[in-house]
Amino acid sequence: MSGYRILKAMESSKSPVYVVVKSYAASMAAVITTLAEKSFVYPNAIILHHQMSSMSWGNMTQMKEQLELARQWEKRLDTPVVKKMGITMDEFRKEMYEKNSDGDWQEFGDNAVKYKWADYVVNRIDETGVVKNPDYSDGTKKNFYSNEKTDENGNRYLSLPRLEPFDFYFIYNPDRYYR
Repeated sequence: MSGYRILKAMESSKSPVYVVVKSYAASMAAVITTLAEKSFVYPNAIILHHQMSSMSWGNMTQMKEQLELARQWEKRLDTPVVKKMGITMDEFRKEMYEKNSDGDWQEFGDNAVKYKWADYVVNRIDETGVVKNPDYSDGTKKNFYSNEKTDENGNRYLSLPRLEPFDFYFIYNPDRYYR
C-alpha cells in the first residue's frame, strides 16, 4: 500500500521525480525504480524483482478472497513493469524462476538497464540536495527515539507511529516499552 502511494505521488507530482539506486532496490523499491520517469543506478547496485508475496489466514472462503485481491494487486503493479520491459506477465514469471529457484530475479545495475528496470547507469552522483531537515528550524536532529516518555507509574515507554492499512508491528515487547 505504501509503495503504491509512492508511485501515485510520483505520477501526480508537478516536479519530476527521479530515482537513484546506489546499492539495492528490491520488491516494491524495484517496481518504483522501474516505473520512475527517470532512474539512475550504479553499475554494481542490485535490483531485484519477484512475484508479490502475501500471508493468508481465515477459512477457505476468506483465503480465496485474499488470493483474488493479491492477484488484482499483482496485475495493477506488475502490468506496467512488464509493459515497459516489452514482455508478457507469463514471460516475466518464467524468467524470474529461470534466474533463481526462489523466483528472486536480481540483476546488477548495468544489466538492469538492459531489462529496462532502470534508465541510466552512472558512476558518480553528486548529492547537492537538502542537508538540513527543514522541519526542525532550531537545527536539532530529532529521531524516533527522542520521543521517549514516562508513564504515571514511572515506566519509560516509546509511542510507535500510527500504522497504515495492512501494516502491523511484529515485535517482542514483554515490558510494554513500545506502545
